[in-house]
Amino acid sequence: MNQVEEELEEDDEVLYLVTVKLITGEEIIGVTDDPDMKEDFLVLDNPLQIYTKHIIDEEDDEISSNIMLVRYMGYTENNILITKERNVLTIAPPNSILENYYTSFINSSNQEEIGTIH
Repeated sequence: MNQVEEELEEDDEVLYLVTVKLITGEEIIGVTDDPDMKEDFLVLDNPLQIYTKHIIDEEDDEISSNIMLVRYMGYTENNILITKERNVLTIAPPNSILENYYTSFINSSNQEEIGTIH
């Protein structure tokens, strides 16, 4: 548990797991205490970028999607994303599959890419 998580638990704040679509097209999942962005900015703890790859099976004429989670700005020591409200297109709660995948990633010991979900 990092220092920010400890402080949030001590304050008994309500936290929300949300997915965010940025104006750059990036999709991010993370934890916030202000999903309605009452301030001029959004703060996400433990942000992960969502990558989606669509695969077409030409034999069966079917399309499947793979999702991969990667630490957002993975080459920094910072574990928080702060962005201005104008950079956010939309915020929504994740579905249960993505929520479970996020939780598994955050709880994994090495937090490297842990695979993909289908």
